[in-house]
Formats: sequence, structure tokens, C-alpha cells
Amino acid sequence: MLEGSSWHTLCADGDTPCRFLGYKFENGNTTYYVHQDGLLEVIRNRDEVLVRERGSWRKE
Repeated sequence: MLEGSSWHTLCADGDTPCRFLGYKFENGNTTYYVHQDGLLEVIRNRDEVLVRERGSWRKE
């Protein structure tokens, strides 16, 4: 099971979370980003893009 957390920019103090960017999940050397605008990115080794796909959020 993947576990992740919300993903934010940092405020001017460098510590406090500011603007919500989406969610971030990590599994070994692979990072999954689910952006607030619906973009899914799967990145391996910090620079190898495995998936970049646009979707949309739906409330069910």
C-alpha cells in the first residue's frame, strides 16, 4: 500500500505550508504526484518521467 501526504509550497518562513499543490506518494526511488489541477506524474530517480497524464477530479 502506498502512503503519502498533502503537498504544499512553503511560506516565507521556510517551514509553514502555504499553497496546496496536491498529493505526493513515495515508494523506493519512485515518486507519485497527484497535482491539484488533475495532473498525475510518476517520476523515478528524481528525473525519469514514467507517466504524465492529465485527468480531472470528480466528486462521487
